[in-house]
Parts: sequence; structure tokens; C-alpha cells
Amino acid sequence: MPERSLTIQDIANLAGVSKATVSRYLNGKYEYMSLQTKERIKQIIDATGYQPNHLARTLKSKRSMMAGIVVSDIGSPFTSAAVRSIGISLREKGYGIITASSDNSYELEKEYLRSLMAQQVDGLIVNTTMRHNPYLIRLANDGVPVVLLDRSIDNYMFDMAYISNQIPLIHAIEHLKEEGYGRIALFTQPFDHVFPRAARQEAFLEKMRDLGEKDPSKSIYVSDISDLDSIAKQVYAFYQAGERDVTPSAIIAADGMMLMTCAQATLSLGIPMPHGIGLMGYDDLGKLSELGWASMAGGGLTTMTPSVDKLGEMAAEFLLERMVEANSSKRTYQVEAPLIRRGSTAHGRIDRDLSIGSPKPPYWAINNTQGKWWV
Repeated sequence: MPERSLTIQDIANLAGVSKATVSRYLNGKYEYMSLQTKERIKQIIDATGYQPNHLARTLKSKRSMMAGIVVSDIGSPFTSAAVRSIGISLREKGYGIITASSDNSYELEKEYLRSLMAQQVDGLIVNTTMRHNPYLIRLANDGVPVVLLDRSIDNYMFDMAYISNQIPLIHAIEHLKEEGYGRIALFTQPFDHVFPRAARQEAFLEKMRDLGEKDPSKSIYVSDISDLDSIAKQVYAFYQAGERDVTPSAIIAADGMMLMTCAQATLSLGIPMPHGIGLMGYDDLGKLSELGWASMAGGGLTTMTPSVDKLGEMAAEFLLERMVEANSSKRTYQVEAPLIRRGSTAHGRIDRDLSIGSPKPPYWAINNTQGKWWV
């Protein structure tokens, strides 16, 4: 005879609570539950391996217990880390996820959103491709719970979890000036339709104008990270233009992939860091950030490093709340990106063990002058 599956009533009997209390726990409603009761139910569920009857819960609540996640590029380490964090948070509350990548196409994004709605998902988390997005606004107006992941939409207020944009850029520029750098450039991917990139560009322009630069837009370099040759040429052109300056020049990369690409270009061109050129930028690469990729080479790369895990957790929390309280006030959560100083911008802090007399580039810069992309 097959073994009988555990029920909510079984868990309630073991925990010494009512069936309703266990049900509230499974649905994440802890408001009227003591911490001790919550922990006791959790321990019993963990010990017994109890799994809620998904079909029964779906029929009773008229919910699918599934959430849809649409991202602009699942191949990005940032995006995949955020999706992983969202999935973990939702799974803890009994929700499954369906994930789709729009490959930076607004039309494909709409197609996936239609498909997810046809599958009757209970809510959506969207890392959208477009700031102007009438389709997503229409879904929200129709009562669909929608949370934005790190990208905002014009002319409509959504729940949103995002990484801080303006303040880290301001701190980056101030750090570079304190270290004695003169010319500063922002290297970014195309930003016309992407809120974080546009916000970081605006912060760069505003701060550089405050510092007296008349036309800081000339110091913004835009490239697709898939075009390595173009970025290498831009890095070299920026470096060469400042070779006669008394102070060295520095680059701020507007996202993790751009930082990685600029670092590869700088080393391949044989430009020494930090005294030939300074380099820093956002490190939003999720698991790669946790593994410390930016600190692995020599003195490492100075970064502004947000917690992508926290970003995903908050997006999931907002969606869970929105699915329960449809008319509650919209919320936003900003994930900070603290500055981590490393050797790539240490122009003003010369390591005397590496430099006797005039400053010398560190070992990792000296020994990476081979294999240039172009001549």
C-alpha cells in the first residue's frame, strides 16, 4: 500500500497549532504569528519534507502559484544572478517561475508577456527593454501585479527594485579627483532606452559640469560590448589624447561587462594602470562579483559593487506583496553600490615596494602587453 502523503492537518498536529495557522505560514502571512510559532512550523516542515499540494492550493485560491520573469538578456551575469535570487525567494513561498529572455527586443518582450498571461501567471517581474512601454502599463492598469527589475518605465509608477545610479557615479568621480586624475571619461553601452545607463550618464554630466568642465558630453564613449575592437580603439584614443597632460586620465565603466571589457582592452594595449590610466566601474556581475573577479589580477580593479542577490530578493518581496494587496501604495527599493578601492585607481597612493624613484606600473600591467587587438 502506498504511503499516505502528509497534509496541512498533520503539520498542524505536530506543531500544536491550528490548520489555519499552518495555512497562513505557507502563504507568507506572518502578521499574527509569533516568531516561536513560525520557527516551530518551519522546523517541522523541514524535518518531514512536507510539500504543499500545489494543485489543491491552486484550485482553492484560484491562483496558478506561478510567476513570470521577463529579462532583457539572460546571458548577462547580472541578469542571471538576479533571476536566481528571485527564484529562490519565490520558491520559499511556494511559487514556481517561468523565465523568458527578450534579447533586448521590445516586440519579443511583448510576445513573452502575452504568453505568460495566457499561462495565467499570478504576477510579473520585468527587466524591460524600453522606458516607453505602453503594453506593460496596460497590463498594470488591468490589475496584473507587475514589479520592475532595475529598469523604470516613463509615465507610470510601478513597484521597482533597482541599483543606485547617481550617488555611486558622484563618489567615483570624487575618488578619482582625490587620487590626482585629470581627464575622466565614462564608457557605456547605448543608453537611449535603458533607465540605469541614462541615469548614470546624467549623473556623470552633472558632476563634471560642477567641476568646471564645459562640455563633458565629449568625454562619454558609447559602444556595444560585443565590439571589442571598437572599445579598444576608444580606450587607446582616450589614453593618447591625455598622454601630454601633467596628470593621468581615468575611465569609469557604467556596468560590469563594460568594466571587464575595458580592463581587457587596457591590458592588451599595454597601458599601465594606475599611473598610465586609471580604471574603475560598476561590478554588478552577481556570482562573479562574489568570487572576487575584480580583485584577482595584481592590485585589482576599483569598483562600485551592489548586491544583486538583494536586488532579486526585494523584487520578489514586492511581487508577493502586490499579489496579496493589489491596491497598496507602490514601493521602490534602492540597492546601494559601495565604492571598493583597489590598485587600478591608486595613482595617489604609490606602493613604494613597486616604485623606486619614479612610479612604475604594477607587475600585472607590465606582463600583459602581448596580444594586442590592433596596431
